[in-house]
Amino acid sequence: MTFDNNVMNPGDTPKRRRICIGIWILILHRYLWIRTHEVSELII
Repeated sequence: MTFDNNVMNPGDTPKRRRICIGIWILILHRYLWIRTHEVSELII
């Protein structure tokens, strides 16, 4: 029940959503950075 209350709390969702978006941006940025370096090394 406490988990449902935390999820449904309107004051907590924006911060949690911002943290999730930040984590996804970090993961995607690192993935794209590694991919571009691999491609550049293959081209060179």
